[in-house]
Amino acid sequence: MRHMTRSQADQWAKSRVKGRWHFVFFNGVLVWGGTSALILSTFLSFLNDQDFARTFMLAAPLSMVGGFIWGLMAWRMTETRYNKFQATQDETS
Repeated sequence: MRHMTRSQADQWAKSRVKGRWHFVFFNGVLVWGGTSALILSTFLSFLNDQDFARTFMLAAPLSMVGGFIWGLMAWRMTETRYNKFQATQDETS
């Protein structure tokens, strides 16, 4: 796992103020899940010559569940990096 820079720590400090569930819902479910659903639906509708709307209706719930899991994992990993960064800052102060 890479070390966090001061700039990344500052950015994460702003993001974490909004809370875990905001991060998971916005970055995981909406951004990651929504983007994945659009890409997957577009790809599958062209590949299998199927209706985009039908393919999207199948892909969206699955992608959003994946986004929820991704959001939780991203939150945890970033929090771990941030806490390690904070600990090293405390030691050097």
